[in-house]
Amino acid sequence: MPPLPETTLPHRFSLNIASLPQFGNLSHNEAMRTNALLLSSLLATATFAQSTKLQPEAIVFVCEHGAAKSVIATAYFNKLAAERGIPQRAITRGTNLDPVFAPKVIAGLPTLLTAKDLKSAQRLITFDVNPPAGLPLVQRLEWNGTPSPGANLAGSQIEIEQRVRKLIDDLAAHKK
Repeated sequence: MPPLPETTLPHRFSLNIASLPQFGNLSHNEAMRTNALLLSSLLATATFAQSTKLQPEAIVFVCEHGAAKSVIATAYFNKLAAERGIPQRAITRGTNLDPVFAPKVIAGLPTLLTAKDLKSAQRLITFDVNPPAGLPLVQRLEWNGTPSPGANLAGSQIEIEQRVRKLIDDLAAHKK
């Protein structure tokens, strides 16, 4: 098969589609759906990051590598928020970036969680990680125990989507 073309995203973002992660025991179709979700989230996050600075009402999703759970949550959140007219938008961050995965996926993403990310954030949602000490205090939700997408993609997606839907419902209720 010939190599896939490099896709250029807005501004400095560049993605080699062939470098998207391979998820262990998934069928080809499941892996393609997962990579499509990750790619759509990366594109949405890149577009959002380029179109606006972090808004005061941003939601920050954080997992260890900033490459799976937080990416899936960000994709669902931004899609559902736009559909429901919720002004908040999400970004994805990590606390311990994978040195092999990060450069291959996209320049600038995943990104390490910093104080700047939380300065204007409304909520911090973590997946089985603690944010580094010394960061600004933000309302934090712990979504611990979410299945790993590499081990249980369907279970991970279902649980994350359910939690994101509840979060969107809560934000919509407070918007009124």
